[in-house]
Amino acid sequence: MLERRVKQPKFNEHQSQLTPLQKVAVMDLFSYGYDLAFVRAEHAEKLAVLMLDGNIAIVHEDGEVESANNLPVR
Repeated sequence: MLERRVKQPKFNEHQSQLTPLQKVAVMDLFSYGYDLAFVRAEHAEKLAVLMLDGNIAIVHEDGEVESANNLPVR
């Protein structure tokens, strides 16, 4: 039988650092299975970094989402 459970997103301490627009975009990405990995301050902007199976998505402070294949992650 095929299991159809939906993966539950990881709610963590990083969410308190998000802007309201980022929170909306992050919740949308949670529905696809992404997890919030960390929030990075870069060039006076906080970027939310989400991951799913090695794929990276970045959410800017204005809620814009972009895929990032060239973001260095340790």
